[in-house]
Amino acid sequence: MNLLYLTFGDNIRNHTQAYFSIYSFLAKGIQPASLNIITDKPWYYKSIEKQVNIIEANAALLQEWMGPYQFFWRVKIKAIEKLCRMYTGEPVLYLDSDTFFYGTGRDYENLSRSEQAIMFENEGPLKELPSKTMKTMSAQLKNLPLAGLSNLSEWNMWNAGVVFTPNRKDAKEMELALALCDGMCGSKVKDQFAEQFALSVALQHLYGLRSADNAIAHYWSNKEQWNEVIRTFFIECQMLGLDFEEQLKKYREINVHNYPVVRISRSTNRKLKQKVDQIFSDKKIEYLKPPLPFKH
Repeated sequence: MNLLYLTFGDNIRNHTQAYFSIYSFLAKGIQPASLNIITDKPWYYKSIEKQVNIIEANAALLQEWMGPYQFFWRVKIKAIEKLCRMYTGEPVLYLDSDTFFYGTGRDYENLSRSEQAIMFENEGPLKELPSKTMKTMSAQLKNLPLAGLSNLSEWNMWNAGVVFTPNRKDAKEMELALALCDGMCGSKVKDQFAEQFALSVALQHLYGLRSADNAIAHYWSNKEQWNEVIRTFFIECQMLGLDFEEQLKKYREINVHNYPVVRISRSTNRKLKQKVDQIFSDKKIEYLKPPLPFKH
């Protein structure tokens, strides 16, 4: 199986998350057929360049991948398509950086041999999802056929933090996802989740879908705590002077069951905290002054 991560931007936490996810496979002795990172910051992966295939995505390529409507998250579909064409006929597993593998070697083998496509979890039929954004999408898609498919509001929305394709259809699944994504953008459908829904529909249509949440964790709702776990791990590795194999050994000491992977805060809680921060803002902020010129 060929693994893929897509990372970009200056936020170092996204890149350390990708490292942590990569370690979650290698620390278990799992050796994917290939380990690929598409990134606009290839220099961040210098320390694991022997373990991964680094594919640089410069600004021009990212702009091209955003397509005719310059929808940023279309880039995810294009990245998966690139891997499908690089490894024709071989399974491809895309992972968001805020994921990690916690299953066994047997789980990995079962995943890699799946004849069905896999995404993280089924969130339910689009028309039944409660958020305002989903309701708007559903209403806009109700009588809008796209890419030869109709009744789109009836289809399930799947979480796209994990996307696995058996890759046995010459990348037709990604071509369909792109057509659906572009169709939604071109028809002014609310596009916040356009790439996610496009992948959900395309993979359901061509392969059928099942969940990956029994072997892969996706901590999107508790990033703050996991970022601290990851930060502490890599700082300790650096301070102890551990080489790569020693770092993998140390990774195995982490009990990933000690930290919640789902933590949904109440909106009232968030709003109150924001209000308190506004009312009781920092009393004093002071920066170092520039040094005085040296006098002989």
